[in-house]
Amino acid sequence: MTVSLRHAAAVWQRNLTVYRHTYKMNLVPNFFEPVFYLLAMGVGLGSYVTLGTGQPYLVFLAPGLVAAAAMNGATFETTYNAFVRMTFQRTYEGMLTTPVAVEDIALGELLWAVTRAVIYGGIFLLILVLFGLIPPQHAPLLLPFIALTGAMFAALAGCGNSRLAS
Repeated sequence: MTVSLRHAAAVWQRNLTVYRHTYKMNLVPNFFEPVFYLLAMGVGLGSYVTLGTGQPYLVFLAPGLVAAAAMNGATFETTYNAFVRMTFQRTYEGMLTTPVAVEDIALGELLWAVTRAVIYGGIFLLILVLFGLIPPQHAPLLLPFIALTGAMFAALAGCGNSRLAS
């Protein structure tokens, strides 16, 4: 069976519509966790750590925290949120009563997980720009790498979640 991009986009749009109503509750833990790590590890512990390059430890730590924000956003979306939609809300059963196929749902969920990874990673990237750790002109160039990180972890977590559900 072929994947319908129109149907996958409809699944993505459904998730975006729900997210618009719940973003405050969803954004807080996935956003502030890396910020707290940045402050605790980069500023707190960083005052005791010196790098051989002479740069502050915060510069070394920041890229990994951006990747962690993207990873957590995508993984959480394709594990816990997808499991809730599958098991308790039965959202996918409702979708399958329409012309949307399982493959369309899977692609739509993957695209949505990548979107969430870009949201969380992008916001954290903006914070790094405000801290002066990344030049503002370099930040947009990093967004494709955040999306790739999200896609990789969303695909892995989605495979694991689909295995558990079967």
